[in-house]
Amino acid sequence: MRAEQSGSMAIRGRAAAGAAAVVLVLAGLGTGLMPASAQAPAPAVDGAEVFASSCAGCHGASGEGGLGPQLAGNADLANSALVVNQILFGGEIMPAFAPMLTDEQIVAVSNYIRTSWGNTNDTPTTLEEVTQTRTEGGPASAG
Repeated sequence: MRAEQSGSMAIRGRAAAGAAAVVLVLAGLGTGLMPASAQAPAPAVDGAEVFASSCAGCHGASGEGGLGPQLAGNADLANSALVVNQILFGGEIMPAFAPMLTDEQIVAVSNYIRTSWGNTNDTPTTLEEVTQTRTEGGPASAG
């Protein structure tokens, strides 16, 4: 009987240790005990990368223009609504990028082109602005 009790106690001890390990893992979900890779927020979208992959083919690597208009030193880029509408819905020969880019990518690339190559602006494009414009489904007032 003594051997049975000893074996039974060992099993209970292992079960308790296993349960304690599960509790520690679950407790770690919200306390920073998870591996860094599991906790890291999604990296911010890089507007330069979006531009290089989606825009530079027509607008030039340095915004110098080509098939698309010159973006370098372009005063029209001060108007965020105009830029967002153009990216989302296209116009003339520019395709609409609404089906291809997320709102976050559009914010990033808009702010990138609006602050690169001699362009300056005091009011950055916001996620709310892009989301609202996309939701409305068409060009908003760009005036």
